[in-house]
Amino acid sequence: MQQLEARLNTHTFLLGSEPCLADIALFPFIRQFAFVDIKWFDNSAYQKLRQWLQYWLESDLFISIMIKHPAWHEDQQPLI
Repeated sequence: MQQLEARLNTHTFLLGSEPCLADIALFPFIRQFAFVDIKWFDNSAYQKLRQWLQYWLESDLFISIMIKHPAWHEDQQPLI
């Protein structure tokens, strides 16, 4: 985490000023890590990492794939 925070102190994204595959690949892992203990993460020293995570959580890309569907029941047609 400290290395990610250090990178984000000098870059907007992990490898520079533009999002890249490294950002997209690490995002799900950082998201899961943060949400295990969100209070701890929110109060941690990782300010830049929190900002980076928030950027991805609010991104059109993430929002477009996280559509919540109603729970499926056996008597319904499959949702494909």
